Amino acid sequence: MIILAAGGTGGHMFPAEAVAHALAAKGRALTLITDTRGAAYTKAWPEHRAVILPIRNPGGGAKAALPFAMSALRSIPPALRALRGAEAVLCFGGYPTLPAGLLAALLGVPLLVHEQNALMGRTNRLLARYADAAALSFIDTVKVPKQAARVFTGNPVRPGIMLAAQSPYPPADSGTLEILVLGGSQGAKILADYVPAAIAALSDNLRSRVRVVQQARADDVAGVTAAYASAGIPAEVNSFFDDMPARYTAAQLVIARSGASTCAELTTIGRPALFIPFAAAAEDHQTRNAEALARQGAAWIAAETEVRSGALSEKLAALLSDPKGLHHAAAAAAGLIGYQPVQKVLAALNLS
Repeated sequence: MIILAAGGTGGHMFPAEAVAHALAAKGRALTLITDTRGAAYTKAWPEHRAVILPIRNPGGGAKAALPFAMSALRSIPPALRALRGAEAVLCFGGYPTLPAGLLAALLGVPLLVHEQNALMGRTNRLLARYADAAALSFIDTVKVPKQAARVFTGNPVRPGIMLAAQSPYPPADSGTLEILVLGGSQGAKILADYVPAAIAALSDNLRSRVRVVQQARADDVAGVTAAYASAGIPAEVNSFFDDMPARYTAAQLVIARSGASTCAELTTIGRPALFIPFAAAAEDHQTRNAEALARQGAAWIAAETEVRSGALSEKLAALLSDPKGLHHAAAAAAGLIGYQPVQKVLAALNLS
């Protein structure tokens, strides 16, 4: 039995899903430890046993400390039962992994911590002190404990994304310019509020070539659709796309938050990105992710303050007017893929 523990966001659950499929293909029995939010991401998972912990979000300041502590204590018995007979525990970040990770360390069960971001999260920082290995998605990940046994694996992506790895980049020098706008697993209101207007403000020549595919929150879909329609811009807007590999491969430019899974998917398929990091992300880790790709020439960054100031349209115009620059960035992104990240994660605990 292999235990996979992950917090309830796509950034944690998607790499766990990728590893789960690889383990299931090897005939390994799987148990997922998560919270109620994480359980919502398991529709595409292979067969597994799910243990849903009652642990609460520790956010909310001092008032949330006691409720979090009590919920963490209540989570120990189900986590302990789940670990009986476990061969290894793989933690993918987020507070729901805390009970399983600490119990694994106490019981001597092999423990691996996987960090998706360029800045190690708080829970992983704690668990990495006791883990057999800390698997990193970025070579220059910061805030990794000194005593942690680092191994660079890259960030595992879902099987469908891997099938589209390094797809040929569609030339951007003529014809349609397809822009893919992503807000992460939950959508992003700032992208819904400002990106349609920025695209509408492009020159007639550029605007006439643009086609947009945009993920938006369910509450924003109608407004975003109307904004593009009023500007005469062909657009497909939805709160969820179940064919993301095809959406990535068709795009000449991706405008997105810089969450870990988005960064991994962009480098796997090889597409240039204009990142708008989520300013309120814990310890500003999304800016760290975006900077890691921008340093390699694979992406550009627009801070939320720039977006709100109206500077986004000028930045978009400069990028879309430079097809060679887009092509070079696509090639740079493809050159950053962490080859065989799933296999490297498994090898770190001798599970390959």
